[in-house]
Amino acid sequence: PHPFSPSNFDPGPAHDDENRPARLLRGLTSHDPRWFRAAGAVAGHQRRPGKAGWPATPLADTEAPRDLTPEALSRFLADPVRHFVQQRLRLNEPHDLEPEETEPLALDGLEAWQVRDLWLRLWQQGEPPETARRLIRARGLLPHGPWGEQLLDAVEREIAELGTRCEARGLKPPFKRRPVEIDLPLDGPVRIAGRIHTLAEQGLVTFSPGNYNPARLLPPWVSHLCLQAAGACAGRPARLFYRDRAVQLRPLPADEARAELARLTALYHQGLAAPLPLPRRTFERFAGEDTPEKALQAARKAWEGRYPDRDRFYNRLVLHGHDWMPDTTLAEAADSLLAPLRNALVVEE
Repeated sequence: PHPFSPSNFDPGPAHDDENRPARLLRGLTSHDPRWFRAAGAVAGHQRRPGKAGWPATPLADTEAPRDLTPEALSRFLADPVRHFVQQRLRLNEPHDLEPEETEPLALDGLEAWQVRDLWLRLWQQGEPPETARRLIRARGLLPHGPWGEQLLDAVEREIAELGTRCEARGLKPPFKRRPVEIDLPLDGPVRIAGRIHTLAEQGLVTFSPGNYNPARLLPPWVSHLCLQAAGACAGRPARLFYRDRAVQLRPLPADEARAELARLTALYHQGLAAPLPLPRRTFERFAGEDTPEKALQAARKAWEGRYPDRDRFYNRLVLHGHDWMPDTTLAEAADSLLAPLRNALVVEE
């Protein structure tokens, strides 16, 4: 080792199992005061073993809001760890520009997501492909070179396929949405109040530029529950279109929807006191598998794989001083959160 290696100054056991001078056999003993100071500086920067498990000690003086908007509840469920850091610790990642549904550090992940998102919004307004291409070029969203035109061609094909699927279900742009006012008293002093935008005739219909994943259904699930509890879309399913498939959420009785909203708001208050063990990318990988074994394996790969979720700004903050690997804490929290949603889910062919 280097002369300033901390191990040179670690006394360790004086003798080995055969009563021989262990330190002399290792040849690591040093008494040089110059290197001792350098070794101390190195040791101060070495990672020390952390506490095992996900941090679960609640913060003191957690005052949960009594009035909660559907949007706030949706943001929390989309990324509980980030919401905790932003709302309780009042910290933000300086360059937190990543869309919630993009793949981490994919070759064209951010650019492709932005292009799909803008084209999708223009398509919903009834704009033709020529207008979408012109506006996307004007905003400088395309990668340089031939990759940009190839990306435009690919996204145009995707939007055309989406249009075909929608027309088969009686949906055709332009889509005119109307705001629905929600004001739902829940258990105790808590209430959910705000606006949800739906299609005037078809009820709740959403379009996403990302791929389907059960965890990504949570924000529209909140909107669906609010509409069902308020009786605004009674008897109507929610229809959600993703890049790779379409799904429905079955209509629910108003009292059942209200009870589920009460459960989710209680989870929201819990997640303000201590971060839930649901780091977003890891949670998504877990939710995307069909067996518990595959789910945990996928979650662990996302947590410490090529682009480890554990290195994400928000996860590093909440896990400071803790060693954690996706385990039953993640599985129990994810299964509990998703179970009612899965019961209402219909995946269309």
